[in-house]
Amino acid sequence: AGIDLTPRRPVLREVDVRPGSAFDLMRESISGLGSLSGRTGEEYSRLSTQEWSDVAFTNLAVSLDTFQTNLVLARQTVATPGLQVPTCDSMSARLPYIAGTRGLVRLLQASAYRKASRGDCAGAFADLKTGLEFGIASSQGGTAIMHLVDVACSGLAAKGMLRIAARQPVPESVATNMIRDLAAIEVKVEPLAEMFRYEYLMVSNDVSSQPLANMLDMGCSGGSVEAKILIRVAPLLGSTRQTVERNLRACYTHLVHLSAMPWNPVAWNEFDARFEGHSSIWSILKRRDPAGFVAATMVIPGMSNAAYKSVQRLFLLRGARVFLAVDLYNRKYGKLPAAAGDLLPEFLPEVPLDPFDGKPIRFKPGENGTWKVYSVGRNGVDDGGMGDSIQGEDIVLSPVEFRLRRP
Repeated sequence: AGIDLTPRRPVLREVDVRPGSAFDLMRESISGLGSLSGRTGEEYSRLSTQEWSDVAFTNLAVSLDTFQTNLVLARQTVATPGLQVPTCDSMSARLPYIAGTRGLVRLLQASAYRKASRGDCAGAFADLKTGLEFGIASSQGGTAIMHLVDVACSGLAAKGMLRIAARQPVPESVATNMIRDLAAIEVKVEPLAEMFRYEYLMVSNDVSSQPLANMLDMGCSGGSVEAKILIRVAPLLGSTRQTVERNLRACYTHLVHLSAMPWNPVAWNEFDARFEGHSSIWSILKRRDPAGFVAATMVIPGMSNAAYKSVQRLFLLRGARVFLAVDLYNRKYGKLPAAAGDLLPEFLPEVPLDPFDGKPIRFKPGENGTWKVYSVGRNGVDDGGMGDSIQGEDIVLSPVEFRLRRP
């Protein structure tokens, strides 16, 4: 009750995008980049473990030289106010800029490693900042898929910063500016609730614009026996377009409600459980609105994981600030801080909060100069920093993880 599912921005149709707009710049900046991964995929996989040289990364080096104009346009794009991607109003809509966005940010990451290898840390961090801002800009007004692309771009750019900081001294002014910029960039992140609002807009448009039989056919492996049974029986059991729309609205209202609350693993698990273990035709037919359930299972599963990745991204942006601040403290004083509070106010104005439990992000010094910055992660339990930046209960950022792995 009281939860509004109307997106905060006005709906933008692609045909209404003005020539020369920020979105036009965005399209130009990713032109030709969708196929990059085929030529450079193997080299991208080595970027996290191998020191950059144009010889070791031949294809990436050629791509950087070839697509310099794209990188310039990307910087112009993020500097242009008011960027909003066209509203996706159908699940069948084409989104050609998805692959190009990720390709561009990966190219900016490669550019940053190249610049860092030449001693230009300021230029490297500027490229990674552009990558962060470009990913965020690409999700403004977008649905779940664009939000997840944005999250992936944030991971590429933020971890690129941490790898550079773990491998070579970053000038104090560069690191200090980046700590400030990361806080400002976080403010631009599309709220999770807004992603669900745009997703609901897309889904509700599709439901209201096609016959119930078509929707059931799509949700049950079109043409299957199950689909044929549902198409005949679901209306007899009470399913109508109105019940489907009402139940989908209730699902998305709950998603918006959950996304506005502090992270609650129990609540998200309970939401997921509503759609698990009911895949057989007979279990579906036992429901009060079989068609509504089928429609929900087409679009809802996976949303809790999207929410988790979104919150994980917030930790990455905040944890990177603490990581850079610890590195600055260590290089200036020749020792590690005893606690995160020692970074205040010289290196951080405050210790950012862990988005998973609302408490200050944890810092843990270890033996032989090792240390880690970590979040309690998905389960909300402090496991003492057991994990890494990809998997494990706690989400951990450690210089050991980001240094070069030499044979």
